[in-house]
Amino acid sequence: MIEAYAWVRVQAAPPHTTPASSIRRRAQTRLAGPSHLPRRQFTDMADVPPPPPPRRFVTGHTPSGSSTIIFEGSGTETAAGRGKAKFFMLWHDVQPTNNPTPTEDNAAIPIKLTRDDGSLCRLIHMQPHHSTVLHRTVSLDYAVVLAGDVELELENVDGGANQFQPLKVGDVIIQRGTNHAWHNRGDTWAIMVFVMLGAEKIELPNGKTLEREGID
Repeated sequence: MIEAYAWVRVQAAPPHTTPASSIRRRAQTRLAGPSHLPRRQFTDMADVPPPPPPRRFVTGHTPSGSSTIIFEGSGTETAAGRGKAKFFMLWHDVQPTNNPTPTEDNAAIPIKLTRDDGSLCRLIHMQPHHSTVLHRTVSLDYAVVLAGDVELELENVDGGANQFQPLKVGDVIIQRGTNHAWHNRGDTWAIMVFVMLGAEKIELPNGKTLEREGID
């Protein structure tokens, strides 16, 4: 498991400006947060309360063709990352699908991380300062950061350092079969939603085929 870390970027003051002691005091104030707000002390990241499960609504049709809600709830929840992440399967289906009526709740049907013959929608809660392993899925993924201080790590196999991309709430990641990891750098739970489509294995110009990595 890749260890998560946090850092503070310190910028030196130019000559003849604000004294360094004042800069340090202001930096400490920013890190501590507003003094008028109550602060809860967490002795362990496991003490940070997780977000509530998602609300999921699945639409369908009555026998006569009226549009309606056919399933509610939070989908199917599973634990991952030694309990430091929660996966909520919201839906999966073959592609293309004819959206059959009636239908069972596909979220309750177990599948692997991806579905080779179709698509899935999964929401993930990640504990503060938790990191995934580097991994590659044979899929095309659309991911959106909904909450938290998330960073994307991309593998470099050419001798250089891996690439790290900080992400903000609302950022969208198009994950095209790369070997990657997700890091929650913050003190609160991160939330991301993924739409994953089955894909073919990537063939590089040098003839190498990129296989699934880092996951069972």
